[in-house]
Amino acid sequence: MKYGGYNSFSKEQQNEHRKTGAYWERMARNAVTQGSGAVILKIALKNLFDYIIDNNYFNKIKIVAAVHDEIVCTFPEENKDFPKILEQTMENAAAVLVHKLPIPAEASVGNH
Repeated sequence: MKYGGYNSFSKEQQNEHRKTGAYWERMARNAVTQGSGAVILKIALKNLFDYIIDNNYFNKIKIVAAVHDEIVCTFPEENKDFPKILEQTMENAAAVLVHKLPIPAEASVGNH
């Protein structure tokens, strides 16, 4: 409705506008985090691939999947230090974008 040239919204309309505004505000705040996480993962994957090539582990260490914030790899048992190297690679990638606090990474080994 219009009164005197101004829009007048009912309580339901005002409530709906608040919900929509709050939704887009959450999305805008989350976009930075999601985008940064994707960039960190890409940097980590590139650095991990460089490590594999530089150390002649091509076809020995295999990157199986990269999903959200995880990198899944297969590696021979004689490379027992690889999980630690993977952790360091991911932490170093995060340090490129996040300077004020460390972003920890965890590596775990499972049987397949």
